[in-house]
Amino acid sequence: MAVSLPADNVLTEFLSCSICLEEYNNTNTQPKLLACHHSFCVRCLEQLSAGRGSLLCPSCRTVSPLPGDGTASLPTDFHVERIRDLLNAQVQMDVAHGSSGDGNMVTQEYCLKHRNQVLFFFCLTCRVPICHNCTVLDHNRNEGHDVKDLEEAKTGYLAICRKKLLAIRDNLEAASGSLGKLNFKAQDLAVSKGNAVKKLHDTFGKAIDRLHLQRQQLEGGFHARYTEAIDRLEQQTVVGRACIKRLNESAEAVELALAGGKLADLVNASRAVEVLVPMETEDEATENLSASFLNFPVAVKEIGISFKPEAYRQHYMVQENNDTLVYINPPKNEVGIFIGNSHLTKAHSYFQIQIVARGESGYISVGLVPMNYKVNNQPGWQRGSVGYHADDGSVYNGCGTGWVEKQVFKCSEGDVMGCGIDPADFADPLGGERPSVVVYFTKNGKKVHSLVYRVDGNLFPAVGMHSNGEKARFVVNEASDMLALAVGKDATNRLQGNSFFVHATGPSITDPTPTLYNVFTPQQQRLMYMQQLGDQHRTLVYSEPRGYKVAVFIANAPLTPEHHYFEITVVSRGHRGCVTIGLVHAQYPEDRQPGWNDRSIGYHADDGELFYETGYGKHEREAAPCREGDVMGCGVYPADLAAIGPGQNQVVVYFTKNRQKVHTAVYTTDGTNLLPAVGMHSRGERARFVNP
Repeated sequence: MAVSLPADNVLTEFLSCSICLEEYNNTNTQPKLLACHHSFCVRCLEQLSAGRGSLLCPSCRTVSPLPGDGTASLPTDFHVERIRDLLNAQVQMDVAHGSSGDGNMVTQEYCLKHRNQVLFFFCLTCRVPICHNCTVLDHNRNEGHDVKDLEEAKTGYLAICRKKLLAIRDNLEAASGSLGKLNFKAQDLAVSKGNAVKKLHDTFGKAIDRLHLQRQQLEGGFHARYTEAIDRLEQQTVVGRACIKRLNESAEAVELALAGGKLADLVNASRAVEVLVPMETEDEATENLSASFLNFPVAVKEIGISFKPEAYRQHYMVQENNDTLVYINPPKNEVGIFIGNSHLTKAHSYFQIQIVARGESGYISVGLVPMNYKVNNQPGWQRGSVGYHADDGSVYNGCGTGWVEKQVFKCSEGDVMGCGIDPADFADPLGGERPSVVVYFTKNGKKVHSLVYRVDGNLFPAVGMHSNGEKARFVVNEASDMLALAVGKDATNRLQGNSFFVHATGPSITDPTPTLYNVFTPQQQRLMYMQQLGDQHRTLVYSEPRGYKVAVFIANAPLTPEHHYFEITVVSRGHRGCVTIGLVHAQYPEDRQPGWNDRSIGYHADDGELFYETGYGKHEREAAPCREGDVMGCGVYPADLAAIGPGQNQVVVYFTKNRQKVHTAVYTTDGTNLLPAVGMHSRGERARFVNP
């Protein structure tokens, strides 16, 4: 039968040192057992021994020898610790039954392994609460376990959890902001889709209206011709009925004459037959009407419905400023082809292109192809197509082997290649099957090839390319507006010059029309793995085939006090968005981004950070990454530029995003490392110098 002892009596009698009256614990007042089996705390025994090899028991005066290591090596009185654990268990049971002394409910947990042992400790090594027995058997400090008091461990984990909660809330707020942006993007997509669907409906509605009008016109024409033919048929029917009536009367008269056998009746009957008028049974109007009905499917097929996208089809080819075609880097070196959205007609029977760049091999071609022409084929390679190829100057007529009439007419950069059909060869849309036509090709306006080509359907203008760096531009002259048909755009926007524009002032600009500054000429600027395209060559395109080398543009002229700021627009961020703007020196490596090497500085769009003579970015406040459509700027204060003298000088370089300053840095310069530079580092990246 268990006896409940008063906790205070047990604590005084068994669980505290009889010398200092302090409660036993596992540290400085740990109970130590003497040879007479009396227990005292290790601290009191240390004081009583005073360094001697034995001591007298304070209770029974028995001499107890001490180990060589002193009182700390005396055996621990585990019975005392056991009593303490039992007492704590008893207190816990009393608390569980509502019998705590102060009336407050105290919750304690017990060890699952050691029955009735309260969990007073926590093993930081194993991250589990433990009892006193566990500290000796399973989680001994001597075996490397870091054991702490349960409340102390609880306090530590509370601090960790509070810090974790703050981090989670910060991430939750950031995630909520991102979700909001995604919702806005979804709304923008929905609006864009609605606008596209509306435009589609409007386009098809107009096309349907034109079809209805043409159907009504055809029906009206058919009805008028039908009415005219029916009137003639009715007239012929009246004549025919009169003839039949007279024939019946003549037949009766002849029969009577034959039956009577009188000579006078036979003579009258023969005269009646001779005066009969033959009935007409065919008419030209009915024949033409029947032909119109039979040719109705041809008429419907020839009704043109004109949609004006930039191209009917493009395969591994891109357009710059609507009139320039550029071969991009396809996998497996496939053919790039552009097919116009409108076929050649009598009014638009000829088109031309000018070779801007022949690229690696000069495989540029012009020709005519059917509507469903297979991509990855040059014009003239497949049946139903014809093409004139610049690399060998030959004509390809539906096969992979070229032929020439007299001599080869190869074309190079600057040459103009043309293709057309004699307008007189176009048939009437309602005239049935299309005849053979004469297709001709020109070089610099002079006819070099012609061939008879049997037309199986409409022919669409096509341009082919097949090696890196190839570029061609549509040409418009007085005799042809084929560009508008080919690209569906106004043909007045032409490429001019070769300039790199720099603003006269920076973000605090007040003049709405600053002057332009031509920083380089084509022979002086440096390009590596990058192409210049577009109006005045303001567009830079990453062109490294494998997509992992840095491409860099370096201007030939440095910034000056008059022209101290320039900007670019991120047109396309490509795979990684590694577009960079900055300042470098004339001998800067061609495979390094601005800011990566000595004497350079750069603002990188992908992470929005400032790179200053190192491969590690840094930022003053917050990173300012840039996306498509953002404008990145770089400048130096004019006063700093004007003060540059011999030797090393320090100037303040600033960078902007959409005309808002995001980074500044003190930049060391001798005046030679102030060349504007633009870097790229992934496929599809494209930027355009801002023209103020």
